[in-house]
Amino acid sequence: MGTRTALILIAIAAVIVRAAGGIRAAPQQGQSNRAMQVIEEAAAALGGKERILAVRTLTIEGYGSNPNIGQAMTPEADPLLWMLPDYRRGLDLENNRMEMSFTRRPAFPAVFDNARQVQRLDGDVAYNLPAGRGGGPGGAAAAPARLGDQVARDRRIEMLQHPLTIVRAALAPVARVTNLRRNGRMRSVDVATAHGDVLTLTVDALGRPVSVRTAVYHQNLGDTERVTTFGAYENLDGIRLPKRIVTRLDRWVEYDIGVMKNTLDADLRGLAAPEATRNGAPPAQAAPVSLTATMVAKGIWFVTGGGNPTLIVEFADHVALVEVAGNDARVQALLAKANELVPDKPVTQAIVTHHHFDHTGGLRSAVAQGLTIITHRINEAWFKEAVARRHTIVADALARAPRPLKMVTFDDSYTIADADVEMVLYHLANSTHGDGILSVYFPRERLYAEVDVWNPGAQIQPHVRSLAEEIARRRLQIDRIIPLHGTQVQPYAELEKVVAEWSTRRATTTTFVAPGEQR
Repeated sequence: MGTRTALILIAIAAVIVRAAGGIRAAPQQGQSNRAMQVIEEAAAALGGKERILAVRTLTIEGYGSNPNIGQAMTPEADPLLWMLPDYRRGLDLENNRMEMSFTRRPAFPAVFDNARQVQRLDGDVAYNLPAGRGGGPGGAAAAPARLGDQVARDRRIEMLQHPLTIVRAALAPVARVTNLRRNGRMRSVDVATAHGDVLTLTVDALGRPVSVRTAVYHQNLGDTERVTTFGAYENLDGIRLPKRIVTRLDRWVEYDIGVMKNTLDADLRGLAAPEATRNGAPPAQAAPVSLTATMVAKGIWFVTGGGNPTLIVEFADHVALVEVAGNDARVQALLAKANELVPDKPVTQAIVTHHHFDHTGGLRSAVAQGLTIITHRINEAWFKEAVARRHTIVADALARAPRPLKMVTFDDSYTIADADVEMVLYHLANSTHGDGILSVYFPRERLYAEVDVWNPGAQIQPHVRSLAEEIARRRLQIDRIIPLHGTQVQPYAELEKVVAEWSTRRATTTTFVAPGEQR
C-alpha cells in the first residue's frame, strides 16, 4: 500500500469516526430537545410561558391534614393525624422567598396543643418565627435564629413542590432538563435547577403537571423520596393552579391539602429575613453532645442531654442502655459516658422501648456498635426493615461499618438480673399511646421508668390513666418513677396526683351537652 493510499484511507476513517460520533450525539441532543418540549407543553398547559413568568407571588390558603409519620399506634398502622384548619403558603417568586404556616390540631390523644407554626425561607436563609407570631418581619432585637444549611435546602425543595414553581425553575436559562421517559400516557423529565437540586416532573397527556418527586434523606428512613401530586386545577386570571396538593414521604402521606383560595401577586415583601437573621451564622453541622448522668440507685444512672433521656444500668459483667434515641453522635456520647461511669465493663445491650421515630433515631448506630437490641415483638419487623434500609445519601454509622442485627424480642415481660441488679421489662398492655411500648421496673429499688405516657409539665395528660391501670394490674410496688420524657426522677405520689386530676377532667370533658341544655 502506497503512502498516498494510506493517507486517503486514514482520512476516510476519520470522516467515518466523526460521522459515527455525530450519529451517537444526535439522539442525545434530540432527547434533550424532547425533554425541554415537555416543559414547554407544561408551561402552555398552565397558561403560557409569558403568563407564568410574569407572576410575582402566589399565596395558597386551605386546610388539610399532616399525618404524624413515625408515630402510629403500631409500626404497620397508618400514622395519627394532625389536622390543619388554617394552612397557608406564600411564594415570592421574584425574590425566592417562602412562608409556610399552619396550626396543627391533634385528631388523637396528644399531650399538647400546637401554637401556630411559621416557617420561612429567604434565598439561602431559613428561619422560623417564634410560636404564635404570624407575619411581618421581626425587628433586629427580636430576630429569629438562622437555621442550618440542610433546613434551607429542604425548604428550597419544598418551594418547588408546585406546578408553577417547578416549571418556572425548568424554564430558567441555567436549568438542565434531561432524561425523558414515558409511562403510558405520562411523561417524566429530570430538572436540575440553578442550585443543583434535581427533581422529576411528570405531566399527563395534556401536558398538565401531575407530580414532582425528589430524592431525600431521612434519619429513620434513609434514602427515600418525596412525591407531591396535583389535581383539581382551576383557571385564575389566565393561570391554571391545583386545588388539591398531596405530598408523600416514602410510603406515607405527609401533607394532604385542599386549597380554598389561590391569590396571585399579593404583597409578600414581609417575607424578607431580618438583617440580624440574614447576617447570623448557621448553626454548626455537628454540635457536641453534652450529657449529664445522675445516679438514682447503685448501678443505675439517669442520663439527660442531647435528646430523650436514657438509663445506664450496670450488671455484673456488662452494661445495658435503656433508650438510644437521638443520632450517631448521641449514641457515641452515651457509650463514652457509660465507659466513664463503668470503665471495666462493656456495653452489650440496648433496650428500645418502642417504634416511634423519636425513640429509634439511634437504633442503627446501636447496631453498628454491636449491641443486642431488646424490644417487644410488635417492633420486630419494623426494626429489621429500619436496619436493612439504604443510607447512601448520608452515610450513617451502620452504612459506614455494616453489622448484622442482633435482636431479642418478647411478648409480656423480660428479665435481666444478677446478684446486684434485677431489671424487668414489661409490655404496657392497653396503652392509649401505642402498642409495643415497654416500661422498666427495678423491684429491689422500687424504681419504675416509663416513656411517653406520663410527660411532666405537658398541657394534656391523656395517657396516665392507662398507665395507672397497668401498674395496678401488675401490682408493682413503686416509690420513685422516672419519666423518660422528663428531666428528673419523681416521687410516685406525683404521678398519682396527675392521674387523679386527669381522670376527673376526662370524665368531665367527655360528657356531651346538647345545644340549649344546661349542665
